[in-house]
Amino acid sequence: QPNMSDLIVSAPGKVILTGEHAVVYGKVPKMLDLRMRAQIESSDDQDGVELEMNDVGCTKRWKSVDLEPLIASGIGSSDRPCAPSDEQTAALKIACQLPIDEDVREIEDLAAIVFLYLFGSICCDKQAKYFPPLRVRISSDFPFAAGLGSSAAFSVCLAAGFLTRTRSIVFLAEEDRMGYDQEHLELINDWAFQGEK
Repeated sequence: QPNMSDLIVSAPGKVILTGEHAVVYGKVPKMLDLRMRAQIESSDDQDGVELEMNDVGCTKRWKSVDLEPLIASGIGSSDRPCAPSDEQTAALKIACQLPIDEDVREIEDLAAIVFLYLFGSICCDKQAKYFPPLRVRISSDFPFAAGLGSSAAFSVCLAAGFLTRTRSIVFLAEEDRMGYDQEHLELINDWAFQGEK
């Protein structure tokens, strides 16, 4: 079992060769994974929650008290992957100091909303109703918004990292195999898919 105070997770980018819209119809597109990867490093923090996005030169910080409205909106109350409600989306925008009635367009703002939603949904202590202190650093080998799967890789990294931190899934490090079992891969995929929405 990895040390949960310091955890690194990475996921590859992708390029779709054909069938870009095939997934809309339940089909599998032909694609290749790239040797370029997105990576998150997470570690315990003493002072709230921090998201450091080196590639876009931005760091976001929240005190635990600033995140209480997210808990009040119901983030962290579901044990299964689901899209945020309108109330939760509004609470996420408020936490990120964004206008509620406008679409979010900046990469760092979108990343912060996805981060808070997945972090709150997966890591929020449902009994004590608080966000555990955490610091996450994001880095990537490939450019954002270039059609190479950076948002998918980011969401997969967050989902896998948060699920592993909470011990909801286990990373297998055996002699003949390293990775997650199929059931855990599906859970990562389901949460990452919600982050992509």
